Amino acid sequence: MGFMARYQQKSIEAAQRVLGSEAKVLDHAATTAGPNPTLLIGGALALVVAVLLVLQVLVSGVLIFGLAYAINRPRNLALTDRGLVLFSRSLGGKPSAVIGACEASVLRSGAGPAQLGYVPLQLGGERDWIRMKDLQRFLAAAGMPGLAGAG
Repeated sequence: MGFMARYQQKSIEAAQRVLGSEAKVLDHAATTAGPNPTLLIGGALALVVAVLLVLQVLVSGVLIFGLAYAINRPRNLALTDRGLVLFSRSLGGKPSAVIGACEASVLRSGAGPAQLGYVPLQLGGERDWIRMKDLQRFLAAAGMPGLAGAG
């Protein structure tokens, strides 16, 4: 007698013991209550795969963006009536601490050639990238003529 046949026979005997002499057990089958087991197992597997994919994407995404954040140090640049002030940027994108200050003339003298919509500025000891439209706005606010070929 195989394992399944032995299981079947023991289940019939157990059911008969519970019923006593009220009825004779002819057969036995294991059943489940609730949704279709195939759909339940398929749904559970799909959920496991979805969770693994989401976790993989989230972990990878956090690592990639963390690395990009470390390499490309976010900054804020403010034009004031006394010149330019460079700030470190919080995770929320707002200025958090002053890094340094320089003359507004750096907007023209420290600007390099535009690349993909950004212009490099030499601000103190570091090179920062400002969007071309922001540079044009700063130049106008500071009363300086725009850069040739910009726009």
